[in-house]
Amino acid sequence: VINGAMNVSQRGSNAVILAGFDSSTNTYGPDRFLMSGNGSPQNRGEVEHVLAGGPTGFPSFFRYDVTTAESAVAAGEGTLIQHRIEGYITNRLSWGNAAAKPVTLSFYMRSPKTGTHCVALYQSGNRSHVKEFTVASADTWEKHSVTFAADTSGSLSVVNAEGLRIQWPIIAGSTYQVAADTWASGLDFATSNQQNLADNTANNIDLTGVQL
Repeated sequence: VINGAMNVSQRGSNAVILAGFDSSTNTYGPDRFLMSGNGSPQNRGEVEHVLAGGPTGFPSFFRYDVTTAESAVAAGEGTLIQHRIEGYITNRLSWGNAAAKPVTLSFYMRSPKTGTHCVALYQSGNRSHVKEFTVASADTWEKHSVTFAADTSGSLSVVNAEGLRIQWPIIAGSTYQVAADTWASGLDFATSNQQNLADNTANNIDLTGVQL
């Protein structure tokens, strides 16, 4: 993961990078990380780079600051934070054959809610794997670690194009929900247990310390 510590932000350091993200256009925050959306969600927010206040060892972080709340999530709606990795880098995972390797993702998140959250991998062969993790304390930095099973199927890109995508959903409609802990076809990034993290304008979703 390049810039997993969120130290580099050429579009605005310690600043609001975009004040009106509307889930309709991919918008980069700190380098290599972006906000993305599907459908027409009601939530709006600020994409920010913050230089201080992160967990020990990771002072800088990515923030999505909700400015318009999402009261109800429709089936085809999604808002999420993404990191995309080039195929030349993910080639070492050897996915798509018997030599495929599992991979562990760790990160620090500060969520406005406790309970079940999701994170997903989407590989270039149009296959997804969703993992659930639990936030114990709201508005508190917590480290999370999940291991994704090796994908012996699919066709992971091994060129200078996107090979793998890490996705942290803010909201996820039923169109993008799937069972956890298994590889499946399609662009899915949550389970039915994913919470609506954009239901209040007081909500901030913070992310840093991403390693794969």
